[in-house]
Amino acid sequence: MAVDPEQGPRYFGGRVRALVRTPGLTLAEVEYSEARTCRRHTHGNAFFAMPMRGDYAELFGTFRLDYRPFQVGFHPEGLQHADAVRTPGTRFLLVELERAWMDLAPTAPWEPRLCPEQTGWLAIRLCQTLRDGLQEVSLVAEGLVLEMLGSVTSEVPLVARRRPPWLTRVIDLLHGEYAEALTIRRIAREVDLHPVYLSRAFRSHCGEGVGRYLTRLRVRSALEQLVGTDFPIADIALRCGFSDQSHLTRTVAKVIGITPGRLRSLSRARRRSGR
Repeated sequence: MAVDPEQGPRYFGGRVRALVRTPGLTLAEVEYSEARTCRRHTHGNAFFAMPMRGDYAELFGTFRLDYRPFQVGFHPEGLQHADAVRTPGTRFLLVELERAWMDLAPTAPWEPRLCPEQTGWLAIRLCQTLRDGLQEVSLVAEGLVLEMLGSVTSEVPLVARRRPPWLTRVIDLLHGEYAEALTIRRIAREVDLHPVYLSRAFRSHCGEGVGRYLTRLRVRSALEQLVGTDFPIADIALRCGFSDQSHLTRTVAKVIGITPGRLRSLSRARRRSGR
């Protein structure tokens, strides 16, 4: 990531609005203040790109891709292309995947492509997590990226609608270890499944991703402790698997509309009044 002395950090040539990294994976929101054309070049890693506003096009030899806002494109590693940002203020979500992440794909495509509509919805949700002040790549974000990767690879057949035995094991693991630093890949290893398959099949059966399911478990446990115990809120955050008190506060406020401190005050007031 380059640093412009006047405009600050730069990534993919754009001004960084938000950026987080984990081994092998970078999530970034960048903005291009001016229209620009970039000559033929390559990127060492594969990546997804989604314009959130503006006008953008790419040229691969005689093959051209024109993007509309919230349409996701996939770029294999080492692919030579030229591109043009045609509108000042164009803003992107970028998801850069090193080889270790691409190796998770059952079969990775080796040509550029515009992704299915479902990939755009996943990317929009990923962008929302990034804008929530993500400090590290969370389980939710990891699951969304794996699902995006699965959407552009060879179809991974989903299981029948009957609840399979591995799903019970996954749910038991989530309920038993929701406060631990779980990852999709670790859960997949526990049940001997491919992580892309697990992410997609879990959503197919449960109607939500692994990360959202886990967040609900953590929030429910936190609410029970906020109302039923006098543990410090910071301790409750760590006991329930949140990174710190501010992480707990943001999550609880988003789910129930009030902060943990306010919830605890209301609960104590009701107890004092006998209600």
